[in-house]
Amino acid sequence: FQAGSPGAWQAAQEYADGQQFMPVLTFWGGVGSGKSHLLQAIGWKLLEHGVQVRYVFIPDFLADLRASLSENADIPYQVIYRQLEDAQVLLLDDLGMEKASAWTQEVTGRLIDRAWREAMPMVVATNCGAYAADRIDKLGRRVADRLFDTGSGRVRVVSTGARSYRTGRL
Repeated sequence: FQAGSPGAWQAAQEYADGQQFMPVLTFWGGVGSGKSHLLQAIGWKLLEHGVQVRYVFIPDFLADLRASLSENADIPYQVIYRQLEDAQVLLLDDLGMEKASAWTQEVTGRLIDRAWREAMPMVVATNCGAYAADRIDKLGRRVADRLFDTGSGRVRVVSTGARSYRTGRL
């Protein structure tokens, strides 16, 4: 199985092998187009090279963070955030899958903005469309601007395609 389009697969290999010098790699594409597989392949390869990676499934991260805000929380939100600080590379999966709200956009905005400011390497997988309005609606203007920035030389944006490898449909 080769996830994503040939160009996406090559981008993943280059990132994992250190041949891409941009700190951010954004994969976008349809459901079932191989984005998560590419993220995992990058993670395993970086681990082989001794790089500390942190895989974050964004919907679970947000659910854990929301639960941590209650008075009876088992884990305080600071602990959840600190788990990300040890990583040399963040792998953020399914960004934009969560229901868009001011709160989710603020939380993901802080996470992305911090990594952006510190030039922390990260790979992001999202099913947000190619059109700016779709990305802004789901991610918020700040996050969309950073993850789909093709003008600064800091981000590589790669499409994995629209068809699902599971069903063959769009």
